Amino acid sequence: MFQDNYLAVKYYDETVGFLNKCANDVFGDSKVYYDVARSALSPELPADASFEEYFADESGFISAYIAVKASSFTSEEQDEKVMEPILEACGARYIGVLLVVVDDAEYEILEEETLTKKISRRQFVHCARLTKQHGEAVLEWLED
Repeated sequence: MFQDNYLAVKYYDETVGFLNKCANDVFGDSKVYYDVARSALSPELPADASFEEYFADESGFISAYIAVKASSFTSEEQDEKVMEPILEACGARYIGVLLVVVDDAEYEILEEETLTKKISRRQFVHCARLTKQHGEAVLEWLED
C-alpha cells in the first residue's frame, strides 16, 4: 500500500483560502503562510477525496501563520472567533496555527521570513497559538 501527501499538496490553495476566510471574517484582511504537511496521509483517504474530506481527516497535519493588522485587533475574543471554525472543520490530529498581530506599516510589506523572525524574537503586538495534539486543543496567548 502506497501513502503520500498528495491531497495536502492538491488542496494547498483551498487550505490557505479557508484559513484566510476564517481570519478575514473577523479582521477584514489577513495574510496566511501555510506549510504543506510532508507526512503521509491515511491510506483510507482516497486520492479523489474532496477538500472537505481531506480537511476533516484525522491523519492530516495543519501548520500555519496568520498575520493581521494591529488596527483591526480589539480583543482576545477575536482569536477565538478565528480559531473556532478551524477546529470545527479540521479533523487533523495535529494543528499548529499562530495568529500574529503586527503593526499596520509592517503588515503591508510582510513576508513569511520576516514574520518568522518577528515571532522568534517576540516582536509582535499580539500573538495567539492554537495547538491540537491527539484530539486535545489548546488556545494560548504568547507574550511579546
